[in-house]
Amino acid sequence: MSEINAADLPRLSWMRVIAGGALWAVVYNLVWGVAWFVFMRREWRDAFAAINRPLLFTADIWIFWMALTLPIGVAIVAYAANPARSVSAPQATVYAGMTLWLVMTVGMATWSWQSSLPIRIIALDSIVNLVAMMVPALFARLSPGWSDNRTSSGGH
Repeated sequence: MSEINAADLPRLSWMRVIAGGALWAVVYNLVWGVAWFVFMRREWRDAFAAINRPLLFTADIWIFWMALTLPIGVAIVAYAANPARSVSAPQATVYAGMTLWLVMTVGMATWSWQSSLPIRIIALDSIVNLVAMMVPALFARLSPGWSDNRTSSGGH
């Protein structure tokens, strides 16, 4: 059995990961902001009006969500920046984003179903969230947190 020496393990540059996570969060929130002001606000307002409830997405909720996307982005970038991964940084970003999207979609669908919201809003929210999760992968090579360096055991 061989021993693992910590000095031989690749290290992440956490400053670069945090900067990449911030870029991920900015791009994600930009995609959602455009969707919100183009059509999602109207869709959500109509969905809540149909069940006679006020729209829950206030400025406070949006500020909280934007703040929460920074640690989400950092986690995704840290995963993608891991030098021992066997796929490229953009692919790792897509895999992490798809996993998070699936968890968020199940959560949103469950909450929406329990609140008697229409399936249309669940589908639209899920699609916008998928796009918002995938678009930052396009910037993976530009971000300081992502590197395409892989170890010899992790890939090419």
